[in-house]
This record gives sequence, structure tokens and C-alpha cells, in this order.
Amino acid sequence: MKVQLSAKIKALSLIAAIMVVYRHSLNYLAFFGSWKGTGINGFVQDGCMVLTQVAVPYFFLVSGFFFFKRDYYNSQEYKRMLIKKSKTLLIPFLIWNIVGLSCLIMTGQYTQALSISDFFSGFISSRYYGPLWYVRDLISLMVIAPLYQWIYRWNKGVIYVVVSVALYYYWIPIDCGWISSEGIFFFFLAGILQKHPDFLYKRVPGKIVWLMFAVWMVLCFTTPFFQYLHKLCTILGIVTFWTIADHIPFFHNKRMMELTQYSFLIYVLHFYPIKVMKVILGKYFFGYEWISLVAYLILPIITCVIVVIIGCIMKRYMPKLYNLSTGNR
Repeated sequence: MKVQLSAKIKALSLIAAIMVVYRHSLNYLAFFGSWKGTGINGFVQDGCMVLTQVAVPYFFLVSGFFFFKRDYYNSQEYKRMLIKKSKTLLIPFLIWNIVGLSCLIMTGQYTQALSISDFFSGFISSRYYGPLWYVRDLISLMVIAPLYQWIYRWNKGVIYVVVSVALYYYWIPIDCGWISSEGIFFFFLAGILQKHPDFLYKRVPGKIVWLMFAVWMVLCFTTPFFQYLHKLCTILGIVTFWTIADHIPFFHNKRMMELTQYSFLIYVLHFYPIKVMKVILGKYFFGYEWISLVAYLILPIITCVIVVIIGCIMKRYMPKLYNLSTGNR
């Protein structure tokens, strides 16, 4: 893989992780006791919630693209993969679930006695740590990888089209169920991209990219249009998200590359810190529209800075724990 493409994937992965933080920065419930916003505050938060929906599909695409570099239809390769992923995905999944459950118990939000079945059910349903549903689904998709590669072995355009259309039809955006239709669909597309990686190197002219960006923004922040174009909005957003990076020099900045090593940590560690901060602010400034808006915009930045600082400390003083909890990322 070319260095430029690798740097682009890492930079966009960092941005996607920050998008996930913004998704969890939605604070209507904390500030107004409702799931609906109003005025400029509602316009911004609702629009950003639509815009950031590209983050998880992007993660599935990237994970699948790297994953399908090998052929797991081979039984020996499949066994090696399962052993490797138990270290890079399963162990972090268990660690962060335990962290999440501990946070709930310490804050008095989880006081009931747990049976063994309830305990493991909490893991599967992401009851203890919401964002981990993605890691859970990624593990599940990798377990059923031979089914995907049975399809890829045909390597026929018509088969790819038929399967893609069927999965697109059954795809439910923001589906966090096990196994999510979103994960199944974009993981499949990732395997096709691995078969035809030249698509990733194509550079779209700036005028077209910025036009796509403008249309995407209209769809994200204009509710009447979005209601009828949900899936297309997400697809357009992913394509725009990918192509626009070629026209923004900052994405290749050295400092940006240094921060990309904390993308996974930002994804798994942000959830409770940002939740605590917005709940505290909501308690003292309940009903204040402008504080709600400022909190929504600023808290993710503060959270990411805190996570990066924690990551730096862990890498320096607890490198083994850091590698174990991040799957050596």
C-alpha cells in the first residue's frame, strides 16, 4: 500500500473517531429532559447527528479492506486469524466492557445482582459500554468471513451488484443490533474494494468534490429532504468524506499523523467522560439553549484532549496495559 493512501486512511479514521464523540455529545436530555431540540441549537445538533453518521460505515469499510487482504477460506489461515483477532479485538472488547460495568456500579446506576447469563447478555447488547457494539459486530463479521470469501471467489461483477443491492435494501442506517445490517453491508463493500483497490487511488476534481460536499450539507441540515434520502445521504457522505481529504492539506500534516495513533483509544474511552461532563453542565444550566449548543461543540474537543493525554501517559508508564487495552494499535 502506498504511504499516501495509508496516511489518508489513518487521518480519516481519526476524524471518524471524533465524529463518534460528537454523536455522543448530543445533550437534549441533559439540558431539556427531552430528545428533541429547538431553534439554532436543534438545527446544529440534529444536522451534525446526520453528518456524523458516516463514521461507523467508514470504520467497517476500513476494517474490512485490511481484513480481506488474506483469504480466510483457507482453514489454516482462518484459524490463525481467529487467534490473532482474539488478542486485537476480543481482549480489548472484554476489558472496556468491564471498565464500563465498573463505572455503572461505582455511580450507582447498576445495583442489581447479575446472573452469569445476564452478565454475558450485557456484553453482547453493549449494555455496559455502548460504543463497543461496533467491536462486537466486527468480531462477529470476522468469524463468518468464509461466507463472504465464498462470494468473492466468484469475482463476478453481476454477483457483486446483486448482493450489494440486496444488502443495501435490507440496510438500516444506525443499526446497532447484532449483527447490524450496516456492518454486513459495508463489510461486504470493503471486500470488493480489496479486490479492486485502484478505486481508492482515484482523485476526484475539486469542483465536483465541493459540489458533493454542498449537496451533502443540504441533506444533513434540511430535515424534509433527509427523511426521504437517508441511505443516499450516508453513501454520498462517505464518498465525499473520502474524496475531500485529497483537497485539504491538513489531512497530511505531521501533527495529524501523530494523533492518529490514538484513534481507537478515543473511540473506546470517550463515552463516560463526555457523558459525565454534559450531565453536570445540564444540571447547573438546565434549559439554557446557548450553553447547550456551546457544550455540544466544545465538550468533544475537551474529551479528545483528555483521552490523548491519558494515552500519552499510558504509553509512557504503562505500555503493556495500553497495548492490551487497544489491541496493540
